Amino acid sequence: MSLSRRTFLTTAAAATVGTAAGAVVTLGSAPADAASPPGDVVGKIAVGYQGWFACIGDGAPINTWWHWSHNESQTPSPTNNVIKAWPDLREYTHLYNTAYDNLGNGRPAALFSSYDQQTVDTHFLWMQQNGCDTAALQRFNPNSPEGPTRDAMATKVRSSAETYGRKFYIMYDVTGWTNMQSEIKADWTNKMSAHTASAAYARQNGKPVVCIWGFGFDDPNHPWDAATCVDVVNWFKGQGCYVIGGVPRGWRTGDGGSRPGDPSRTRPTATPTASTTSPACCPGMSRQTNEPMATLRGGSSTTWSGSGPRGSTSPCSTSSARATRSARPPRTSP
Repeated sequence: MSLSRRTFLTTAAAATVGTAAGAVVTLGSAPADAASPPGDVVGKIAVGYQGWFACIGDGAPINTWWHWSHNESQTPSPTNNVIKAWPDLREYTHLYNTAYDNLGNGRPAALFSSYDQQTVDTHFLWMQQNGCDTAALQRFNPNSPEGPTRDAMATKVRSSAETYGRKFYIMYDVTGWTNMQSEIKADWTNKMSAHTASAAYARQNGKPVVCIWGFGFDDPNHPWDAATCVDVVNWFKGQGCYVIGGVPRGWRTGDGGSRPGDPSRTRPTATPTASTTSPACCPGMSRQTNEPMATLRGGSSTTWSGSGPRGSTSPCSTSSARATRSARPPRTSP
């Protein structure tokens, strides 16, 4: 019997998805009852989309080899390297040469830029071809030097989603965001909420979807107490949003990098935190064990994989290039 990728991912998701009551479903048990009906995230396959690769000369405001080299102001080379695997470049029309030797087939060792619309179009085409429904566009602190480029990426992702009949939503990663509590609200109000006017913007239960990843972690890059997190979640809910909370993998039991001393993780009737206030929950993964991801607590068949940027443990950092490419048939080397 053939096994489709969607069937495999949905089955794997059912193995780890928690119900709204916090129960964990395992393989072989009865299917979980979703707290929400199918929408653009519940019952769908979604991928995290970074859109954070840039090259000098591509026109991006950041004007660096963003995430392609250790010293991003310098061309990627064997001595200035962060690349773990060379991407398949055959479907990109714009490429940027590096200081590496030519590839084994004699072609220049070039790289793509996320800032090129054709790059994003290619990724969303792959999503369409491989049955991936929704992209969660990662958005870090927009008040950093990366901000203008990330603003532009949101517009490019929206365009590609509209072109290829996919959905997208904003997924904030609040890692290292010092003034997060006030600035995330301003960013949504002044910039990102405008994208909900698109028919391609993901909705769940009739509400625009927003994910906030990074609450409940016990480390200096995620310093907020429960009250701060609940304030942000409730603010977005007050804006009419369906809020997904990205939390540590051990959010229910208070281990696995979770902030200690929060009784609501083991006593659902206690004072709510971000993880119990959000209608859906996306637990994180262990960078050390590469542990499989749990899925949305609301009963989604969404699956997440990958490890986070620069030491974080975001489960939703896999770009669509990697997430969908794995479903494509094997091909000869580029």
